Amino acid sequence: MRRNKLSRANAIVSDLLSQIQDNFFVKCEFFISFYLHYFLKALGITFTKFPTLNVKMDGVNYRTRKNTIDFWVVWKRYENDITEFLRDLPDNKGVFIDVGAHIGRFSALMGVKNWDVYSFEPMSTTYNQLITNMGFNNISANFHGFNYGLGNAPSSQTIYFSGYKTGEASFTHSEGTSSEETVKIDTFENLVKDSFVGRDVVLKIDVEGFEHQVIEGMKNTIQEVKPLMILELWKENSENITQFLYSLGYVNHVLYWFPPDSPHKEYFRKKYGWKI
Repeated sequence: MRRNKLSRANAIVSDLLSQIQDNFFVKCEFFISFYLHYFLKALGITFTKFPTLNVKMDGVNYRTRKNTIDFWVVWKRYENDITEFLRDLPDNKGVFIDVGAHIGRFSALMGVKNWDVYSFEPMSTTYNQLITNMGFNNISANFHGFNYGLGNAPSSQTIYFSGYKTGEASFTHSEGTSSEETVKIDTFENLVKDSFVGRDVVLKIDVEGFEHQVIEGMKNTIQEVKPLMILELWKENSENITQFLYSLGYVNHVLYWFPPDSPHKEYFRKKYGWKI
């Protein structure tokens, strides 16, 4: 088992070193930091000391934040099925709505394809890095960024996260987190007044358990434009969200994906015939 984990780690590091655009010394610093971080993590010790990186993926350039594991979300094999689906969409086609945009892996990918991109990221430092990455790729005319989380009503809420891995920040899961931030929440339809009628729309939602509130807050838009929805589902929300979407007559426009290795995926594949 340990040998398999080491082999996988070596493959990941090899990929990332080929993607990192920085000089030899930065790559060496990353190499040492990676193995030290995960060796100590196996011992129950949190030690995170990573350099800022310039990483290239599918012709898109990303900058990661110092002392974070941002590099995971721009590793070329991260959520590769979703990446391949978006990559294969034609250029200059339509609207991409990215709810839970993080530092912009998918927003930047669609922005360089000249889709109109609407990105929502509630955490201030993560949102700033999203803006940095969109600017890094000269995406401005077709980009609309919102430092908000989406929900079913305006509010302020506490989001929980670990400082070095903000990609797992959550309104609903506080276990194992070390930091928190009060962020702004609003509905999609309060924030965006643009009409997408007659356009092709792809909606990606990755909000760590807050999916139902997001969908409720953009129900009218979903019914009106029928976006193709890429939706991460957590086990505890799966039944409610599925039934809610079915009640809207929204059955064949959703690509579901689950947290890695979720045993719930097979259950839902059999029950609903999902192609997931």
